[in-house]
Order: sequence, then C-alpha cells, then structure tokens
Amino acid sequence: QVDPTEFKELLDGRHEGKKLRTIFKGENKKPTLALDLTFSAPKSVSLTGLVNRDKEVLHCHDQAVKEVADYFEKNHAATRIQVDNHAMQRQTGNMVAAIFQHDTSRELDPNLHSHVVVVNMTHTKDGWKSLDGKELYRKDTPVLLDQVYKSALARNLMERGYALKFDHEKGS
Repeated sequence: QVDPTEFKELLDGRHEGKKLRTIFKGENKKPTLALDLTFSAPKSVSLTGLVNRDKEVLHCHDQAVKEVADYFEKNHAATRIQVDNHAMQRQTGNMVAAIFQHDTSRELDPNLHSHVVVVNMTHTKDGWKSLDGKELYRKDTPVLLDQVYKSALARNLMERGYALKFDHEKGS
C-alpha cells in the first residue's frame, strides 16, 4: 500500500522530515522528482483480464511488473559519485518506488498497464542520493525492460496453463 502523504513527501525530496534534495543558488531548472516506467499488457491479455474479469491474468501481470521492477532495481539503480574530480556511476541496487495499476487507455478502451513510479532517490553508505538516470535514457534500455516484462508475463501465463501465440516477427 502506498501512503499518499509519505509518497508526496518523497516526491518533494523529504524523508522522515529531513530535506534530501539540494537546490543550488541560482539554479532555475526543475528537479527530476521521479521516473515513470510503464508496462502494458498485450491487448488480448488486457481483454482476458479486464473484460472477462480473469483474476489469474491480472495476477500474472502484477507479478511480471514486480519482476521487471526488481530487475531495474538490481541492474539499473545507481548514483553518481566524485572520484578524483571525475563523476562516476556507482550501482546501489536499491530504489524507492510505487506501482499503480490502470485499466483503460486514454480513449477509455480496456488497457491493462502499470506505472512503476521510481522516486529520484537511492540509498548509499553515505546516505540518500539521487538516482543516475543516464542508463534509463539509453535508447535500448526501455526496450530491454519491456522485453523483461513481456517474458515474465508469458512465463507466468504459461505456468498457469494459458496457451500463448507468439509473433516472432514482432518479438511478442
């Protein structure tokens, strides 16, 4: 469960009443508060889960989203540190995130998808630091994360006896 007050505090750069984010004098750019990783089920999965109210399919989606969030945390959660006046990336392996599931598209069609809202903070031995988002903005990282999600979703569905049709040309 996400506590709305605590979540807002984290997005505002505070934790347990302590300010985590530093705004430098004269700095006028807006800070990055969070990253939104969105994972959408294929249309057939959305229809089966939402229209047919198949709780097993919804559970498979939820588990796949948690798996890709764990993958991101383990492999992409990092911060920047200074070593001999050079900025370097240091893996932290931890993040603060909340998952919000939605069930419609902007056009109000059935569309099972989840937002993994990753707060711009990670914990190090020196305390809380901001995330280094460079990895995420590489053009292949979102594609990789989507494939991790879809692979986990397919595996979860097959383990529960659902038959899947693979489109090898589209990689889905």
